[in-house]
Amino acid sequence: MTTDSAAPTRRWRRWSAGRLATLGLGGMIGAALAILLHVAGDADLIAALLLSRASGAIALEWRTSGAASIAWRPLPRLVLTDLEARTADGHPLLRARRAEVAVPWSTLRGDAVAIESIRIDGRASDGDRVAAWWDALPPTPPSPWPRLDRLTVADASWRQAGWQVDRGTLDLRGLAPGGHVVATAQARLRSLAEGPLDDGIELVTALDATLGGDTSRPALQDLDLRAGEPTDPDLLEVRGSIDLAAGWTAALEGRLARWPDRLPALPAPFTPESPIAFSLTQQGDDPFRATTRLRLSTDGGRAEVEGRPDALRDWGDGKGGATALPPMAGTVRADALDLDGVRIEGLEITTVEPATDAATAAAGSDRR
Repeated sequence: MTTDSAAPTRRWRRWSAGRLATLGLGGMIGAALAILLHVAGDADLIAALLLSRASGAIALEWRTSGAASIAWRPLPRLVLTDLEARTADGHPLLRARRAEVAVPWSTLRGDAVAIESIRIDGRASDGDRVAAWWDALPPTPPSPWPRLDRLTVADASWRQAGWQVDRGTLDLRGLAPGGHVVATAQARLRSLAEGPLDDGIELVTALDATLGGDTSRPALQDLDLRAGEPTDPDLLEVRGSIDLAAGWTAALEGRLARWPDRLPALPAPFTPESPIAFSLTQQGDDPFRATTRLRLSTDGGRAEVEGRPDALRDWGDGKGGATALPPMAGTVRADALDLDGVRIEGLEITTVEPATDAATAAAGSDRR
């Protein structure tokens, strides 16, 4: 079955995988509340009405090529198979082998809209297209989001900004403004460019935070995040906040227990076995393109750098112009450094962001 696209009526200033699932499938539930009791025996009709209403609400064409089913015990539950969302020009944004949505009986009785659970299996998403679609929506006032008690995702993949996430799992609870959000995730992350992570690394993550704001100004406050490899899940500890009110704003600090063996070695005074304390701030459209300031501290040394993750990635891929230095500015300080029997104390090195080929050519033209 196929539905027609309609003008969008909602807008958030930022996007994410969790928000797409909540707004899309969650919006379907709100659309169906008025009709479920009248067509209780026809799952395909319910699915068709849901997808049609969801298409108009968020400027996507939702379609499903599989059979739908509905159950009423222990809670009302709708299952869709072979689900797909496309933009108005036909580009696929999301595919899922199976999507299941359950609501409490109180929602069907007309109380506040709530979603007991959403489960998505076999999900594949194009993050770059999701970002482009989201940025193109007009800035109209958003509707309040429903309370979502639990979101689970299994066997998911996500591609964006030169990175690929495969075999992703997510278990998220408590998604409501002011709610206590708890989430665990595991996935294989790999770079799409040749390098130390082009064959992937397995990551596990646990998050605990308070969800502040509303649909127009969401934020993760009092964030406590742990991440690492399955054999060392607490390799990284992060605290702070992430604000999605206008793009992406992050203020984070934490500790890296050791430098991962898979990554290129850090320069002295940093050593692989030494813990590294850090603070990070970001301001921009998303975490890949945001202006990033990072401070590192370890026994005997400190560093402060500023740049953009996407520019650093392009430089590493050879797309950033013929510059020997990475596109970042910063200062590295070492209390003491031993080089070939020579001890240097109080060393400080400052770098500036190198000019690109275009900037260098323009400067030469000005001098002429």
